[in-house]
Amino acid sequence: QAKEAAELKLELERLKGAGELNLQQWQQQQDLRDKQMDATRSEAIKSAETDVELAKLEAERQKALASVAQDADKQKMNNAMEMFEQVQARKRERMQLQNDQEQQRLEQHAKGSQSTIAVLEEIAASSDDPAVKLEALKQLAELRKADVAGQKDAYKDD
Repeated sequence: QAKEAAELKLELERLKGAGELNLQQWQQQQDLRDKQMDATRSEAIKSAETDVELAKLEAERQKALASVAQDADKQKMNNAMEMFEQVQARKRERMQLQNDQEQQRLEQHAKGSQSTIAVLEEIAASSDDPAVKLEALKQLAELRKADVAGQKDAYKDD
């Protein structure tokens, strides 16, 4: 019986040792799992932080590109407006030149008409022949009619 008791005690010690060994292994495995989960969590956090940083950098890059494009569009718009203003200024100059030329033409025509009118009036006043007087007055009337029509049509665009 003592032998049996010693064997049982030995078996009990072995089982106890095995149980402690199993508990120790379980604790080590649990620690290992915890460390792996912490490492995975840390890696996920670092990855998310990296993604956020990349997104910020991409947003800044897009903003810079948009700013460059916007500046280019503004420059194009300013150039277009400047060219439009230049065209309008040239158009105003051209119209002013045309008006000045038309005014000169009208003044020259008026001077020519005045001298012709003076001659016709002189003929009508100094002539003794009624037919000559009548013809001079007809010519004078036609000339004045043409002057009025010319003045009326002077600034019309074709």
